[in-house]
Amino acid sequence: MTSERIWTAGLLVIGDEILSGRTQDRNVAQVGAWLNLQGIRLSEVRIVPDDLETIAGAVKITFPSTEAVCNRC
Repeated sequence: MTSERIWTAGLLVIGDEILSGRTQDRNVAQVGAWLNLQGIRLSEVRIVPDDLETIAGAVKITFPSTEAVCNRC
């Protein structure tokens, strides 16, 4: 029995305005739906502030467990 590989992606939403509540995220559902149509499972979403070290840390944590990391600023 051969099983089909399940591709996964992590999504980084970057922005202080999202974390503060000034702006509502409207992209996660759309990106997740699009990835699903491509046969890719969205396995993780992280929202991080506008801080380069924090963004880099999130990429380092997310990338080893997924085949792709997408960002949306």
